[in-house]
Amino acid sequence: STCRLGLIALPMSKFTPLRPNEPAIVATAFFSPATVRRPSSRASLSEPASMRYLELPDELLPLTLRGLSPDELAVAAAVCTALRRVSEADSLWADVDLQLRPSLSALPPGLKRRLAATTSLRVSLPHRGCRVRHAFLAAQGADASLLTWSCGGLSDSGLLSLLQACGGRLVSLDLGGQAHLTSAALVDVLAVTSPTLQTLRLRGCTAVGGSSWSFHVKAFGVDGPPQLPQLRHVDFSHTDATDALVGALLRRGPRPPPPPP
Repeated sequence: STCRLGLIALPMSKFTPLRPNEPAIVATAFFSPATVRRPSSRASLSEPASMRYLELPDELLPLTLRGLSPDELAVAAAVCTALRRVSEADSLWADVDLQLRPSLSALPPGLKRRLAATTSLRVSLPHRGCRVRHAFLAAQGADASLLTWSCGGLSDSGLLSLLQACGGRLVSLDLGGQAHLTSAALVDVLAVTSPTLQTLRLRGCTAVGGSSWSFHVKAFGVDGPPQLPQLRHVDFSHTDATDALVGALLRRGPRPPPPPP
């Protein structure tokens, strides 16, 4: 049977060349039926040869979807079985910019399964300017078990669910602007990602640090935070990080190489 892609639009700006300076695949904006034009030595310029989209080599198909958001990949997966297989390629889920829905009680099973291939994760807010704090939401009767608050901001339990879905493979984690996260969330980040984490961005996580850090760090025991052998970059700007917090991370970070003899 022919797989028709009339339900999905793939903007040309989403197409990425296979190699630097190599022209991108020329494709129609709407595939219905799925066809991709390609040049042929036996065809004139006025009558270019064509091939079906899903007849492209397996290594090229994921490249045509690279740059789509998780929601857009979900739309592509709903078109047909073949395109669902392409949309679940690990290469498409290695670097994820995620925007979760407000008042989310659990991660969608499909998203949870695909995050297992993620090594770089950025969690962004649905809209700009959300600065409603955890205490205010709790006073309004918000359910503390929710993964996201009514504004779409990530909760501590929501972050832990994401970290567990990624399976401890994260190299880069960007939580900028998530004002509801507390020092308890940082404890979870260090506990789950310590062997692999290289970059941690917490810019604008205003509830991280302060006196609460001393309380939550006790979860690590007498030895403090775990070793962070790969950590190279940490952004604590616009947070409540203290000297004690930064010092604890520095002591657990990679050691400089010994001087030459």
